[in-house]
Amino acid sequence: MTIWAENTVNSGWKSALREMAQGVSAALIRFPAPIFFLCVSTFSAFVEISGADIAFPLAQAEDYVPALTVAAVTALAAKLFVEGRGLSSHSGHLAGLLAGTAIAFLMLDPEGMWVQEWSLSLGIIGVVLLAPFICQGNSSQFWMFSLRVGFAAVLSGLALILFAGGISATLATLGFLFGFEVDDRIYGYVWAFTALLASPVFGLGQLPDRFDVEPGLGQAGAMDRGMRALGDYVAAPLLILYAVILHIYAIKIAFTAELPRGQVGWLVITYGFCLFGALLVIHPFLGLVRAPTRLVLRYWPTFMVVPLILLALALWQRVGAFGFTPDRYMVMLFGSVSALILAVRLVPSMRGDIRPIFALPVFALLIGSFGPQGARNVSVESQAHRFKAAIASDPGTAERQSQALAALRYLSREGALKRVAPDSAEGEPIPTSFEDMARAYGLDPEERFADNDLVILPSLSGPFAVALHKSAQDDFDIALQNISLSRNIPLSVEIDDNRLLAMMLTGEELTITENGKVTRFPVAARELAELQDKTDRFLLLREIEGKRVLMLVPLYAFASAGGQVQELQALVFLRSQEWE
Repeated sequence: MTIWAENTVNSGWKSALREMAQGVSAALIRFPAPIFFLCVSTFSAFVEISGADIAFPLAQAEDYVPALTVAAVTALAAKLFVEGRGLSSHSGHLAGLLAGTAIAFLMLDPEGMWVQEWSLSLGIIGVVLLAPFICQGNSSQFWMFSLRVGFAAVLSGLALILFAGGISATLATLGFLFGFEVDDRIYGYVWAFTALLASPVFGLGQLPDRFDVEPGLGQAGAMDRGMRALGDYVAAPLLILYAVILHIYAIKIAFTAELPRGQVGWLVITYGFCLFGALLVIHPFLGLVRAPTRLVLRYWPTFMVVPLILLALALWQRVGAFGFTPDRYMVMLFGSVSALILAVRLVPSMRGDIRPIFALPVFALLIGSFGPQGARNVSVESQAHRFKAAIASDPGTAERQSQALAALRYLSREGALKRVAPDSAEGEPIPTSFEDMARAYGLDPEERFADNDLVILPSLSGPFAVALHKSAQDDFDIALQNISLSRNIPLSVEIDDNRLLAMMLTGEELTITENGKVTRFPVAARELAELQDKTDRFLLLREIEGKRVLMLVPLYAFASAGGQVQELQALVFLRSQEWE
């Protein structure tokens, strides 16, 4: 019996190793171009970990890792596209190599084409699922292929955890038990090799090589029941509730004539993603779902009309006031794509096809990720126009100065100050920094609160000294440490066994409540910001309607554009005699 068990275990291990070797071998033969880019990416990671002084063209070694990883995904998409059309393997290898190289250069020089890396990467990942089904196949085949690719990705992640995690745990155990000193870089090599090469190659070996497989619902069993339960008892009720809330808000706007707030765009995006995600996931089980889910899936275009109107109003308001930014551009892109998906639903032959629901956002991401039509370039053009408009109208007013400085800061972060450079006399240098450009237009570069969203105040978390100045009264003798306040959220501090102080930040005031008595201290965000250039980084705050004084040593704070403090981390010093 023991011999039989040992033979069974050995046979199982051999079988598992043989299958893994076959999968890796199949991946090497089928996907040489993606694996080539992964190898170069791994080498770049090794160079970065080792600290070797090797000069890379175009960028640093650390920039090559994400660029070449995205290039590998691009090469995979190109190979799957060629395979889906039944062309030769050599054509797929060449297409993958050319497409991957083009994307690598685009990622390594993002400023040349105003590339937004994160959206470009997401778009290319989406293309991997779509590649074999562009202008061919059907929704069921696309759904099944996507499921199998997702399963391969899960296996790849498990391989990463088991392989790299197991080796790291073994090295750490040896070091702990036998006193071996393991260089930290060894762990870096192990994880880099596994994450960038071994695990992806294993996952590539699990990818399906047929694209005509459809889900067999008769054999689905637990998956069938699970998907029905997900749709009937989770997705459908939540989507209906979300839609009702958005429609009630729309009715409120109609009655009050108040334009929607800026965050409405993100609420609508969340609703849209949940709705489209539910349509994609539940597609093969549409004929089996119950009444609530059927209601959502049948009338979902109707549920999207009002939210898209809300999104358009919110976007019109924000862009009209503050111009485009990449975030607002992506919100606009989502709204446009959603409207296009609704239009596609009007075509009878496309009504039951889920591929446009996935394909249109993917291609929109790609289009919006680079070039003159991309998010970054459009935003730069918008902010440059906003700056010129503020300067041309009345730059002397505080509001116009704030708008001009906010736009100028954005252009400075994007390296696009030259787009608003003033005309200069021959031989006169052109301003190249934010400060010089602001002064060239008569603006104060030290002006705070110019941004229209959140204004980050200076971090004072580094080492510094506070001199406790002597005063005519007794010195501060109560120190409150680790005070972290968020607006309108109370914080209780016990100063002795029988006394409890409740502190709260209200935006413009710091209130301290003891035994029902409220003491109010004014907190000016501008004064906090000015501490950046001071040696004594503290404020003396005097009670608005009384004689109490506290000393505030701010460590971190940020405020809204209107100058109201939203968060504050500080040390607070009190005089005990004033709180007896």
